[in-house]
Amino acid sequence: MPRLPITYRMQGLGDFQRRQMKRGDPRVQEFFSHMRRILDLLEDIVMHPHNPPAAAEPLAPAPEHKVTTAAPMSQAEVSQTTAPMLVSVKEACRLIGIGNTRIYELINAGTLETVRIGKRRMVRYKSLQKFAGS
Repeated sequence: MPRLPITYRMQGLGDFQRRQMKRGDPRVQEFFSHMRRILDLLEDIVMHPHNPPAAAEPLAPAPEHKVTTAAPMSQAEVSQTTAPMLVSVKEACRLIGIGNTRIYELINAGTLETVRIGKRRMVRYKSLQKFAGS
């Protein structure tokens, strides 16, 4: 693709950008100058894509590894190892198939056990299983 003459490429800051930054924070001007350089670089990448040289010789095949399998796990072991300890309220709604209002009613009634982590409320997965089983 032919390279555009410099006159067509935007260089530096335009009058509009300079007028906007006269009375502002000097960090804003620095930010926009960095953004201008990034845009110039992206324009250069688009206008002149990188064409890597063709590989001279094919890569050697990877050595074969012996695969061993572990003993199969029971369903209880699988559920214990893959089940999360806590889920978000939104995820609990999805798992049980009920709405937000109903899940908070269950939480406030003490039917579902929750833990607060910062401002976030997480539902214990075991209490969800116990509720779904009843």
